[in-house]
Amino acid sequence: MMAHYKDIFLGVRGELGFHEPLFPGIAELIAALTVRDDVLIGAVTGKSRRGLDTVLETHGFTSHFFVSRTADDCPSKPHPAMVSECCDQAGIVPADTVVIGDAVYDMQMAKAAGATAIGVSWGYASVEQLWAAGADAVVDRPADILNYIH
Repeated sequence: MMAHYKDIFLGVRGELGFHEPLFPGIAELIAALTVRDDVLIGAVTGKSRRGLDTVLETHGFTSHFFVSRTADDCPSKPHPAMVSECCDQAGIVPADTVVIGDAVYDMQMAKAAGATAIGVSWGYASVEQLWAAGADAVVDRPADILNYIH
């Protein structure tokens, strides 16, 4: 079943004109964070390595992300390995890290790693579910995330 899903998924992505859009405000957020000397941007995702690389390349973000871990690299969320390994590679501690996510597992992973968990209201989980999963904050717009990056 998994092989069949991957075949279908790759077929859809291979169609001419396929474009995975960004949520409004994400490009501006990444641009704002990229110019800061005190911020390293990383990605921890349930996507495959190929999936993440495709999204980053499509939107011109590859050079903006210092570190990343995918489902191909680490145990699945909420296991803290994705965050811990990225922190180790970046030379920072989880306590100085902000994990931003739209799912319960993102919040649980952040807390298990010892990082700050910021939920976003425009994704998979409801605001109530994000709070219940341990979010330190939940934001409604990408620009609001800047208030939590110190």
